[in-house]
Amino acid sequence: MKEISLSVSRSWLYGEVARTAAYLGVKQAPADQPGEHFDRLAVIDGDKALLDRLSNEAALALVEHIKSCVAAIDLGEEVITVSLSLSDAYDSCLTVSVTGNFEAYMAAFVTARWLRLTLPAKEEVWMAESRRFLNEIASALYHRNPPRRHT
Repeated sequence: MKEISLSVSRSWLYGEVARTAAYLGVKQAPADQPGEHFDRLAVIDGDKALLDRLSNEAALALVEHIKSCVAAIDLGEEVITVSLSLSDAYDSCLTVSVTGNFEAYMAAFVTARWLRLTLPAKEEVWMAESRRFLNEIASALYHRNPPRRHT
């Protein structure tokens, strides 16, 4: 069995959600009132408990989707880690892609859930993006190299 570990820092994740929400807030505002939506969408320090819950939901949704590979999950205060146990046929070259998609999935999922509260019209766009990353993760994890003849 091959073992890999996927992890994401909560502070990085919250920064990504905050940047995305700020960007959407600026883009959604009418030209004559540039700050109108920014305050409504902005992530503040008081939102940390909610973002903790949303990031835990994201990690648990990932675990549910790839449960046959999951060896352990740690929803730590600073870092979320998902340890995977994969077949020996797993192509280790895909680990970089899986890691990048894991971070992108977590950011998209938490952003989607944040937008459910602040800008519901954009939630489904971000949730679809998170599902795309989730499917890419699963596709890479379940990919098997074909057997090779040794001569």
